[in-house]
Amino acid sequence: MDMEKLTEIGKSLGLGGENLIEFIQEERDVQNQIRIEQQKIEREKRAHEREMKAEEQEILDRQLELVAMEKEKSDSRQSQGEVNISGGTSHAYRAKAPKLPHFNEGTDDLDAYLQRFERYSRNQGWDRKEWATNLSALLHGKALDIYSRMPFEESGDYDTLKAALLKGFQSTDTGFKRSI
Repeated sequence: MDMEKLTEIGKSLGLGGENLIEFIQEERDVQNQIRIEQQKIEREKRAHEREMKAEEQEILDRQLELVAMEKEKSDSRQSQGEVNISGGTSHAYRAKAPKLPHFNEGTDDLDAYLQRFERYSRNQGWDRKEWATNLSALLHGKALDIYSRMPFEESGDYDTLKAALLKGFQSTDTGFKRSI
């Protein structure tokens, strides 16, 4: 309020002289204090809004970073030729897709093909537990039929799969070892 209004209010209250001056000064002090408090509240409000915006921006930045990392991971998997293989259990593991030609029973010798596959698997550093699954991705025709008829529990074991394939193609494990 301006000085004139405060003077009018003071006079209407019956104040005069020093009492009026004291009243006006007290009212101005109160108004100044109110204004200072309002400014403080506004500053705090703006600071809080800036903090909220900064937190929101940080969350958005993290989300963008996660999306970028997922995309990079996905691109990396695709470029390396990885496939997701689930063993029917609650966990899945990743194996590189074999870069070998598929087994062709009309032209390929099973013993030689298995020997080649084992060498390739060792050179790639594959865990032996992954060999059966990786080999199954390369089978066609009768070999695939033999694999698909195996019990699930046995189909994940390379030695069992190899024995079933050798038996199905009338080869023997000793014949296989002799050729190595």
